[in-house]
Amino acid sequence: MTAFCKGGVDFPSSACYCRHRPVAAGAKSDAEQGDQAHTSTVRRKWFRRKGTRSSRCSRANGSLNVRNVFRRKVLAPSLDQLPVVPPLVRWTGNVAGMNRRLQAVAEYTGLSESTISRVLNDRPGVASTTRDAVHTAVDVLGYKRPTHLRPQANRVVGVIMPLFGNPIFPAFAEAIGGYLAQHGLTPLFGATQEGGPSESVYAQTMVDRQAAGVIFICGMHSVVSADHMHYRVLVERNLPVVAIDGLASDLNIPCVSTDDKEAVELAVGHLVQLGHRFIGLAIADNEHVPGARKVQAFNETVGRYEGVTGLVDRSLYSLEGGTSTTSHLITQGATGIVCGSDVMALGAYRAARRLGLTVPDDISVIGYDDSMFMPFVAPPMTTIRQPVAAMAKAAVGLLVRQMMGRVQRSDEIFFAPELVVRSSTGPAHALLSRV
Repeated sequence: MTAFCKGGVDFPSSACYCRHRPVAAGAKSDAEQGDQAHTSTVRRKWFRRKGTRSSRCSRANGSLNVRNVFRRKVLAPSLDQLPVVPPLVRWTGNVAGMNRRLQAVAEYTGLSESTISRVLNDRPGVASTTRDAVHTAVDVLGYKRPTHLRPQANRVVGVIMPLFGNPIFPAFAEAIGGYLAQHGLTPLFGATQEGGPSESVYAQTMVDRQAAGVIFICGMHSVVSADHMHYRVLVERNLPVVAIDGLASDLNIPCVSTDDKEAVELAVGHLVQLGHRFIGLAIADNEHVPGARKVQAFNETVGRYEGVTGLVDRSLYSLEGGTSTTSHLITQGATGIVCGSDVMALGAYRAARRLGLTVPDDISVIGYDDSMFMPFVAPPMTTIRQPVAAMAKAAVGLLVRQMMGRVQRSDEIFFAPELVVRSSTGPAHALLSRV
């Protein structure tokens, strides 16, 4: 279909300046209709710049008549002469570019440009349905939302920890998840294991998902000989990072830990009061920072008590490790065992049974962590309680303050432990009388 101006110049019917759009004989695709609308908009702007004005058009007998298209005789340009406006992908730019984007969104939604502007500037006085419509239009048209209106993928916080082999890890995870929720943050958990995804893999995943920060629980940050490059990468990216339970000396990130020195002093003092003179420590190797602190504190504490001998045996933080170390310590004469974790202490129970001994009549056992099931084992376990809730709250607080741009001291904060006395410790005289 073709229309003619007073000067006799023909132009496509899609450029009908009163915005009536005659339907062409052949059906057009959505892409072609979009191109028509874009071209029509540009032509109207061209005429406005030239001082022209559209008038009415009327349909009669199936034909299109255009009257008084020109206020003065200015010929419409051909399509080849029209300026080409490139697709828009960002909201940042000059005023003219922003105006074009506002017009495009307004045309798509049927709303006024002032309403679109209020929504994009997050001004009050706009219905939620209208805001949703504008946000959808921005996404559909391929534009990027203003930063404050983008989907909050950065409200996710990574929480990376070893596999759930120790009950204390889920306890920390649960507490951290609760405190993150209070700040409107969502935890994204990653559990590392031998042969599975490593900490560095999870750290890169958190970066790819635009996480707001990462909390590491009992991770490689507490192992002296481990590769710490992924921690440094996160710090270089200015991603907030917090560690829980020990920090190697080459790392410079905030960390919260239980005071291992005070914990060992409480455990050894309790056994000394019960009359034990041969006390063993079942622990991991010195590459683990909290373990090394426990060993140092154990030797210093035992040295302060006259007539008390300290024995140290190292293995893994596992049930099997606790069984192995306790067997060696008992054969060396230990009557009281301080374990590096509750899981190792359960291994100490098993070692005592295998040797024909009972807890606490023959051997006293103290765990470390106060995991949730320790009151229900037989006998209920005496253990050192880590302040999980307080440590989790502090870790989340440190992370949130980093997210807010506040400068944090990159050092370690120590929390006081608590000795929880139950039924796995008793006087040493029973075993001594049998030896």
